[in-house]
Amino acid sequence: MGASAIMMMVFAILLLWGGMVAAILKLRSHPEEPEPDEEPGGTGHDGPQGSDGPQGYDGPKGYGAHPRP
Repeated sequence: MGASAIMMMVFAILLLWGGMVAAILKLRSHPEEPEPDEEPGGTGHDGPQGSDGPQGYDGPKGYGAHPRP
């Protein structure tokens, strides 16, 4: 392995690991705020359809879909 290949490998390693360390330090100093489970004044759900789709939804239909037993 030549000197230029070793220098490129060291540069790539430092770039990848340095980016990971920078991301970890940023997240430690400014953590993401968790989203509230429900809105103030709300009932905690979006009505009959909710956030998971309409009631009674059995998944995708058509090519590749398998019926539930």
